[in-house]
Amino acid sequence: MKTVHIHLGPHGAGDRAIAQILDTNATDLRDRLGLSVLPAAMAQEAADLLNGNETAAGRAMLGRLATELRTSSAEGGILSCAGLAGPVPGLAPMRRPYRNLAGRIRQILMAFNGLTCRIYFLCPPEKDWIRSLHADLLAETDAFPAVEDLLRHLKMEEGWAGVLAKPREVAGDRLEILRPDSPENAARLFLDCLEPSGALSADLPEETAPPVEMPPVQQAIARAASSEEAKRAAREFLAAGPAPAQPLPDMIALPDWPPKAPVLPVPGALRALSDRAGQRVSHQARIDNVLPPRDVDLTALRTEIVEGSETFPGGKRQNMADQVAILSHRLRGLPAATLLNALAISYLRRDTDHTDHARTIFHRLWAEEHALLLATLPPRWLISTLQTFMDHGLTEDQRMIGSSGYFFANLLKAYEGERAIEGLAPDAIYDGTQPTTKSGFNGMDRFKLGGTDLMLNTLALLLEMAGRDPVAGRVLTEYLLRLKTADTLFSRMDRSRLYHGADLPGFRNCWSFFEPPSDN
Repeated sequence: MKTVHIHLGPHGAGDRAIAQILDTNATDLRDRLGLSVLPAAMAQEAADLLNGNETAAGRAMLGRLATELRTSSAEGGILSCAGLAGPVPGLAPMRRPYRNLAGRIRQILMAFNGLTCRIYFLCPPEKDWIRSLHADLLAETDAFPAVEDLLRHLKMEEGWAGVLAKPREVAGDRLEILRPDSPENAARLFLDCLEPSGALSADLPEETAPPVEMPPVQQAIARAASSEEAKRAAREFLAAGPAPAQPLPDMIALPDWPPKAPVLPVPGALRALSDRAGQRVSHQARIDNVLPPRDVDLTALRTEIVEGSETFPGGKRQNMADQVAILSHRLRGLPAATLLNALAISYLRRDTDHTDHARTIFHRLWAEEHALLLATLPPRWLISTLQTFMDHGLTEDQRMIGSSGYFFANLLKAYEGERAIEGLAPDAIYDGTQPTTKSGFNGMDRFKLGGTDLMLNTLALLLEMAGRDPVAGRVLTEYLLRLKTADTLFSRMDRSRLYHGADLPGFRNCWSFFEPPSDN
């Protein structure tokens, strides 16, 4: 039976140090111990769902991680996510830290049923932990100006013993308590649990030992759901420092904005849809311009992190002050360039007096700061960026890449959304190889499992299009890289082919990415 090692907190007690050391040494851990580092982004998504009382969805997300480990070739797995212990103390309404930790551990054990679970919780000296937590909270809230204010707020009269009394009953000897005296020591202690001889932590190069505080921008990169290629490029980008500004291409032959009325007569059966299309771009005569100057120094944003409310701020998107608050909530914890990109897109979805200004900012960001954006933007903002290249690209190639990627991503989102409504698992293996229902689109061809090159040709053509422009093409390429490691119709098709041995003549090499799916 495989073993999964799960570190689940607390916040501010070496959690970032452990996350970084796992992120930077994933290959070494796999090669030396046979342990696969499970995706931190998926774990954080599960934690967010559980913290929002969406228990079934959160456990389902943990179940996906468990399935990934069960079906991999790794001997075991490692998962690190402080959020799985509960909301951040001081930001959550409850005053007793991790009040529901026992329940969280039950959810984890149920999700990882069939695997041997080892759960790790860090217990540094209480006052040291509260000081560390307070330093983190200062970036999120002004509710606790001094450490003493936080100390009075938190109900920890019984110390860690009180926090862990019920969790010990639930987990028994599956719960291991680590008592670090520093964040660096926390990471080393955790590694020594994975390799009790201490050889692993002793052999790690000194530079892999993380500092007391991982820079926030590096935290954002480590947590992101981006590709490994994008994360590596972003780290190299930040290490290289400022580069000479690159001149933008001349903004010539830009598309009309708002879009022109259709020149093709609209069939009567599509009149209602045409009316909706005509409402896509709204005119706002009076709207504040909250964008920075066109020649803003974008390099100054690289170490700045978006600060936003933990709860949805409300307000109306038509009001740009409200929109800034909403976007800051959505992008909190990410580099400031992501917020500026979202603000530029907000203007470029409307008809205002600031279109040219927003275009300049948008195109400068993607010419100069693309590495950081690709490594940290959530997928939905990659799609929004592609739509903006469709509407405001500087060249026909940019507009073609944007439109192709936008429609592909949205149709995939719609299809996967329908499966979720039907209750179908994203990583399910098909029961059979033949279509069993009639087509709902008269004349639309169906296919046998393993008897089509539709998926392969679609992705190959998208990648070919991405190669036609180095700016917009990077966005579509990153989306494809994320798609390759996601559970979608493409991975299901490939894994089901392997499971059923669906190897039909003429289509034997027609895997979605022109290679058999990885088993990890």
